[in-house]
Amino acid sequence: MCMCSRNVGGLVDVYLVGARDEYVGKAQVIRSEWEETPYPRYACRLTEKVGHWVLD
Repeated sequence: MCMCSRNVGGLVDVYLVGARDEYVGKAQVIRSEWEETPYPRYACRLTEKVGHWVLD
């Protein structure tokens, strides 16, 4: 989830949130919805993966 305003095509850093925040890569924003609301939604596509992924 992106907690900020992003433009379609922009890149965001991706973290897994839990007991500790873990950087897992970068993603490109491919779609945005409800930008005028307090809780906009974004669809992202991973462009870079760091570390071990179960589905590799």
